Amino acid sequence: MHKLWAITAAGFLAISAGCRSPDSGVIFSGSIFGDAKEAKSHLDAYKQIFLVCIYEDHWEDRGPHEYSLHHFKGTVVRTYKGNWMVSEKIAFVHGVDAPALTTSNAHVGSLIFVFTDEHKEGEIGLDAGDFLGYDTQLERQIRFLFPKQEKG
Repeated sequence: MHKLWAITAAGFLAISAGCRSPDSGVIFSGSIFGDAKEAKSHLDAYKQIFLVCIYEDHWEDRGPHEYSLHHFKGTVVRTYKGNWMVSEKIAFVHGVDAPALTTSNAHVGSLIFVFTDEHKEGEIGLDAGDFLGYDTQLERQIRFLFPKQEKG
């Protein structure tokens, strides 16, 4: 009888402490993607969504009237959608319409969300919006939309 009371009390405490299904309106409040439906529609356009920890980055100056290239190398730390695996290495590049910076490895240790259709060994080209710096609210939104993430 005491076990039944303990289980009932634990359940009541969990519910009163806020253990409930997340409210998409709260989760997507202020989202760059809009509400949950708009975010899902936008992110469904990508085959691969994952989080990368950067271990190297450098700039390439291609001269006047050319995009500067910012090269990144990283390790996948979490997959939300697609077939990239945790601990897999990735290289990607982003063209910037500005002079190349002279700093190297300024983003080492940074976490970056990557949105792409590609999964390959070579360097992947990413446009603006195809990668975003880590943000706890953005992660919460992605986890809400893609709850079955890779373990590892």
